[in-house]
Amino acid sequence: MALVIAMVTALGASLHTSQDANQLPETKWVELASLMPAAQSTTASGQAQYPLGSNGPPSSTLSEGKCTETNQEIDPWWRVDLGHNRHRIFQVQILNRGDCCGERLEGYQVFVTDTESFSKNHTYNCSSGSVESGQWTHASCSGLQGRYVFITIPNRAEHLTLCGVKVFGERIGEINSRYLLLVLNVLNCRPVFRVAR
Repeated sequence: MALVIAMVTALGASLHTSQDANQLPETKWVELASLMPAAQSTTASGQAQYPLGSNGPPSSTLSEGKCTETNQEIDPWWRVDLGHNRHRIFQVQILNRGDCCGERLEGYQVFVTDTESFSKNHTYNCSSGSVESGQWTHASCSGLQGRYVFITIPNRAEHLTLCGVKVFGERIGEINSRYLLLVLNVLNCRPVFRVAR
């Protein structure tokens, strides 16, 4: 029985192995942030409200009303609540503004936490990528676990403008269907694979 448990555990781990986050997200990763409740430190007058993605495909042009923007302030932040369950986060993708001021996103930081409130003392536990105007950038989070994802520009007065955010990962507690089928077959002492006749 111990051998069976070890084999099943090893198979389950292999089904959840992730790629290098510098590559495109694996197909088994789920986009978690779409239409989930979000908040930000302030909202600049006349700009779009969150959540991002609620009004069609993203656009990097601010005047099209699909970007969020904070006031110019120290440590501006945006946050998405992924729901009651904890999640394992591998990558956060951000669409930068393209019609102007793309340099404002330089130095952005991302962190995953179980705490709803923003704090300057949070550890920025995702590694941020390079920033180009009108392009997607990504932060690698290496499977960090939490409920909330924060994006911020620390230690300077700036507008935080986001024209799209995608959070890729998996919900903790969900069982891969192939993994579950194998467990049930092993526990019932039934063959996992059938030979076609």
